[in-house]
Amino acid sequence: MRTALLLTALLGTAIVGTACARAPITTVPTGPPAAADRMAAANRLVRQGCLDCLLEAYREYDALRVGGNGSAEATTAAVRTAALIALRERELGLVDSGYLTRARQLASGMSPAPTSLVELLDIADALPFGSPAARPPAVQERRMLLQVSSDWLTAPEPPSGLAAHQELFGYVWLALACDVASAGSIRPDNARAGLGAMREQPLLIFKFATACDRRNPAALGDLLAEDPRFAEVSYYQGLAALAGQGRPDLAGRPDLDEADSRLRAAYAWRRDWPALTVMLGNIAMTSEDFAGALDLYQQTLELVPDQPDALLGVVRAYTSLDRHAEAMAAADTLIAAGRYPGDARYWRALNAVHLSRFDDAWSDIELATTLLVNADVPKLAGIIAINRQQVDVARRRLEEATSRRPSDCEVGFYLQIALSEQRAWNEAADTASRAGACFDQDEAQLRKEIADLRATDTVAARRDRLIASRELRISTNERMRAVCWFNAAAAHFNVGARDQARTHAEKVLEDERFGERARELVSRLESSR
Repeated sequence: MRTALLLTALLGTAIVGTACARAPITTVPTGPPAAADRMAAANRLVRQGCLDCLLEAYREYDALRVGGNGSAEATTAAVRTAALIALRERELGLVDSGYLTRARQLASGMSPAPTSLVELLDIADALPFGSPAARPPAVQERRMLLQVSSDWLTAPEPPSGLAAHQELFGYVWLALACDVASAGSIRPDNARAGLGAMREQPLLIFKFATACDRRNPAALGDLLAEDPRFAEVSYYQGLAALAGQGRPDLAGRPDLDEADSRLRAAYAWRRDWPALTVMLGNIAMTSEDFAGALDLYQQTLELVPDQPDALLGVVRAYTSLDRHAEAMAAADTLIAAGRYPGDARYWRALNAVHLSRFDDAWSDIELATTLLVNADVPKLAGIIAINRQQVDVARRRLEEATSRRPSDCEVGFYLQIALSEQRAWNEAADTASRAGACFDQDEAQLRKEIADLRATDTVAARRDRLIASRELRISTNERMRAVCWFNAAAAHFNVGARDQARTHAEKVLEDERFGERARELVSRLESSR
């Protein structure tokens, strides 16, 4: 009975509670945003200006265009935004996604086709690419740009028909104003001021910072701080670090750690980026991470087959990894591509030397001689000639290398060998002495670099590789220096310069290879007194 009464009480409470509850609120279903609101949101994305913002804006314009809501306005906006995306991809050296082609196709389908917009697309297409992985404009394009630049930049006001295209016009305007060919026509600050209120848009702040004010990376840092979507800023910060603009205490000196960190952040954002992967490969080569460099160069070639900087990087990386046959094959690919023929022939010759293919090496270095003017080509030619028993040729080439780079200790090492083979004892004595002293100076510099590396806070793996490579160079140089000291002693002995012969022989008395012969030479000098 108690259970029944309790149940009734609970039911009563429930009924009362229900009766006292408020009446339910009726909700009105919310539809999708109106076309005008969507256009406004997309317009804000364009003004914001990051690449991801532009891509999102284009998708919205395209949807509005296809959906028939505000078709003409959306189509015009889609054309402008597609052109901006194409320009950004070119500036960064990204893979071309075909946005300029889309812009042209959309513009051609408009009725009537806006002449001013088509003209602006032509000018945008002719602009020089802003990336190490991209091309400069062709001759005809450059002529057109120079004429446009002259007409625009010397006019009292921007051309009204083109200026109607707002952000796209402003972007192209700054590109022209700050191009090297336009230098002196207009001051960059004046070009920016001519944009009026548009100059405060992040899109155009970005363009001004990357095209007109490259020595001041602070503006880009502010953009990234205000909007993390501006991921491409990391790329430019990496470039600034490579140019020695990253830290006041390292002014003018590349900061590899900072550059690598910034560029890796950009790489995490976009991997289909040949200009970036080449640059990261170059940093890895400088850091002597040859396997890592090879991987990055190969990634580049997957994106852009026959990309010349990546092909040359592959050749250099294979060479440093002692994969000489593969290096020669990569050099063949570079030659077939018709790019960097002098470098390709030089590196092919160098790898042929490592494989003891001296005749092949000579053919390549002779071709390199006609294509490159530096100290490395005659140096390698001299080394090859020594191995081909062409001592006279070796001497001429090595003397040429010395005249171009007197500080190269290895050139002196090989030249004194050639001179000794010719029995040119006076010249051999002098050259061997100078080469030995050169190795002394080189060792002192290498030991200083090792001490500096140990004191720095650079990335440990990079530091250890750089220290190890310098220690290896010291060891290699010690062996060459011993040859120089002994040959200097022998050459001085042969010309009767007894004191100089003794001085140089005493430097290698304890050397594993030359100690016994040096002691014998000193003994002969003593006995002949």
